[in-house]
Amino acid sequence: MLNSSNYQWLKTDDGSYTIYRKDLDEIYHSRAGALSECQHVYLKPFIEHLKNKEQTTWRVLDVGFGLGLNWLSYVSYFLENLPGTQLEIYSIENDLTILDLPQNDHQETSKAHELLQALKQFSIVEQGNIKARLIIENLDEALDEFAQRKMLFDVILFDPFAPKKNPECWTEIMFKKLAACAQPGALLSTYSVARPVCNALEQTGFVVEKRPGFGTKREHLVAFYQKKR
Repeated sequence: MLNSSNYQWLKTDDGSYTIYRKDLDEIYHSRAGALSECQHVYLKPFIEHLKNKEQTTWRVLDVGFGLGLNWLSYVSYFLENLPGTQLEIYSIENDLTILDLPQNDHQETSKAHELLQALKQFSIVEQGNIKARLIIENLDEALDEFAQRKMLFDVILFDPFAPKKNPECWTEIMFKKLAACAQPGALLSTYSVARPVCNALEQTGFVVEKRPGFGTKREHLVAFYQKKR
């Protein structure tokens, strides 16, 4: 049964909303702006990456779906700016309670938001240039299934809870599984720049860059998969 008292909606500085989870003492996004943070850390690197790429389809792996703001950022961008380009986005989430939270009173009603609500309800959306799947599963099991199906991704949005709260997602073993699902040259974005995270990515074939962070975070991390298959 959903314990909604464990979750509290918070309005952030850009007007968008995030969640504070009491049992983990964890806020899902920056108080400086939930949606703005997602766009800065996860969407902006992709837009810059586009300058050197010409593709008709982009396959995106969204790790840590949560409230769906990273998903929303990408779907909105493709709908508004890349209507002739296909987005295939696969999201992984293992916390059913976050998906069942009642909407806050300020939920928007744009096309992307409508698709987000459909995805939460049906776990699948196929409309226009958007093809989306929501997978309710542990990360390691989902990655194993992708590897078995030989599915490769162009972009990886890596957004689980912080290493101290969710250490099993940040191991070298997990990054090896991510690498097994990455196209050569694939872009990976995450908010953590901790040395063990950088080391694990480098050990599994990624070239790591630190870029300016958002809000109170000085930096965030962008990495490119360089090993040839």
